[in-house]
Amino acid sequence: MRRSVAAMSNKCLLLLLTLAALLAALVATNGKGIAATEFCPAEVDLVSPVGERMGNLALTYVYELRALTARSVSAAIIADTDKGWFTWSVSGVELKPIARVQGDGLDDWSFLPTASSPLGVTFPQAVTLRRAWAFAASTTGDETMGWDKRRTVSCEVSPFESASVTLSTPGPVVTPSPLPSPKAPMAIALADSPPFSIEKCKTPFKQADPTEIIWPNRSRDFPDIGDQQIVWAVVLVALDSNGHLLDSWLLESTGYAPVDLALLRSARRADYSGAISYCRHVPGVQTIILNV
Repeated sequence: MRRSVAAMSNKCLLLLLTLAALLAALVATNGKGIAATEFCPAEVDLVSPVGERMGNLALTYVYELRALTARSVSAAIIADTDKGWFTWSVSGVELKPIARVQGDGLDDWSFLPTASSPLGVTFPQAVTLRRAWAFAASTTGDETMGWDKRRTVSCEVSPFESASVTLSTPGPVVTPSPLPSPKAPMAIALADSPPFSIEKCKTPFKQADPTEIIWPNRSRDFPDIGDQQIVWAVVLVALDSNGHLLDSWLLESTGYAPVDLALLRSARRADYSGAISYCRHVPGVQTIILNV
């Protein structure tokens, strides 16, 4: 009986130590309760034409601004279209925590939990918008990530997977847009020059994939999981333009603290190829799905 009690006590102690280690791993990056990295104060997301299918010509587009934490954002946005490059700006846009039903097609792969109300932009002529991103932004009310102190910052092009937003969108987005019509007045896009020299290369776009992952030993590291049971986690890794790891954190848990810690460790020990956008090596956050 004493042995059983001692064994149970040791097992509880081990579980508590594992949970503590996992918590430390998740908050170690900045010591502020959130282990995460941002490369720009705001990301342009869910861009879609109003009244047209995705990929068709449209005069007006709707989109959101997103980030990791609540804040007010002012941003200069640039868009690559079939009619050239256009820019517009927004000021004092509030980003707040959002709660959408998982599986509604809007947030299945988004790791940015705060968003603006739908925003709109009108072009001087109908265009097919390929990509858009914030190339400069500033914040107020950001108490976590430190953007307020940096004032206006320049943002690198996002790590896009392809030249066109339609190629990375599952299925056509039909009328109406997945976002409701904006209530605020729409911005007016103005023709502008490209943000950098547009080069031609063999691989103009590429996401930052892991090239080698050291997998944990299933039987040794977490023997409590049945042999036939498959568990998975979603890990986010922040990489510099050369694919070097800057940060990593857990987005979706397996439900087992030791497994989460082991998979997070595997993601941190992996080698990654750098992301490429418009023939440029760029930093960014990559989603890694791991299972055992």
